[in-house]
Amino acid sequence: MITISADFECRSDVNLKSSGAYLYMQSAFTEMLILCFSIDGGTVQTWVRGEPAPKDFFDAVAQGAQVSAHNCAFETLCFDLMSDRHGWPKIPYEQ
Repeated sequence: MITISADFECRSDVNLKSSGAYLYMQSAFTEMLILCFSIDGGTVQTWVRGEPAPKDFFDAVAQGAQVSAHNCAFETLCFDLMSDRHGWPKIPYEQ
């Protein structure tokens, strides 16, 4: 099975610590800045805001890759935001 480790860096006008992740992600001013990821323990790749969705990442997802992250619930919200606002492919929650 293919595995992906992923980590977003983002910013917002909402204070994450005092408001929580859901309100943070609902702000129109929340934006993803960088996504770093590694496929099967390989070289870390970096996507930067403004670039197209990372093809290697979503090719692996389409092949059924299991996506993991240090704070998985937060990263899931990040991927949902990118899907909803920027047309990135949805990642099934079971992945």
